[in-house]
Amino acid sequence: MLVIMKEPKIFDIPISQFTSKEILEYISINIKNKKKVTILSGNIHSFNLAYLNPWLKNYMKIVDLIRLDGEGIRLVCRMSGYKMPLRSTWADFGLELANYSSINNFSIFFLGGEKNIAKIASKKMKDKFSNLNISGYHHGYFNKNIKSEENTNIIKMINNSNSNILIVGFGMPIQEKWLLENRKKINVSIVMTGGAVFDYLSGSINRGPKLLINSGNEWLARLSVEPKRLWKRYFFGIPLFFLRFLIYKIKQKLL
Repeated sequence: MLVIMKEPKIFDIPISQFTSKEILEYISINIKNKKKVTILSGNIHSFNLAYLNPWLKNYMKIVDLIRLDGEGIRLVCRMSGYKMPLRSTWADFGLELANYSSINNFSIFFLGGEKNIAKIASKKMKDKFSNLNISGYHHGYFNKNIKSEENTNIIKMINNSNSNILIVGFGMPIQEKWLLENRKKINVSIVMTGGAVFDYLSGSINRGPKLLINSGNEWLARLSVEPKRLWKRYFFGIPLFFLRFLIYKIKQKLL
């Protein structure tokens, strides 16, 4: 039985204390109850973007659940006195979700990544989990304008697939913006943002040294793999986040 506790907040945005196992149970309950649920990923990058973009902050405040996706977020929550589970990135959680879905006969639609990446990820997951039902896939390079014919056709494709779960991997904040504009039209019980999930599941990106990953320094592991793309996000983003969080806590105490 799931127990909903008072959630810690960062910039007034709640972050879930659910373990990966509890999130899978939460997904199962809502699929069986035919309830529409949206789950976002909570890491330093997403909270930095929310700090700078009021629309994203407001969206993160109203979605059903924000999954703990980074060690930095876990650290500041623990510093605030909250008991937090181990962080679970999509490189791990994607496999757990695929395995759980194959056991429970839940179907998944992959949306995002470069051309053929979602297709390759789909094949690799079905090879690994023989009973897994990948009900559809499509790359993320289409016209995402809410009024475009291409966008309308993608949503029709998703709805016609009768999927239980949709994973959207456009990268932040594009995937959140797309869901904000389109979620009501998507007839799928569980919708989750996945960032670079299909790159990892397809094997197109190496996750990095296991020593760094297992010690809670996955950002360093990712940086070693994609330094040109990620150096600004980590070298500037990480200290900025902790500074912003410190100011946020001081303001809370003064109010």
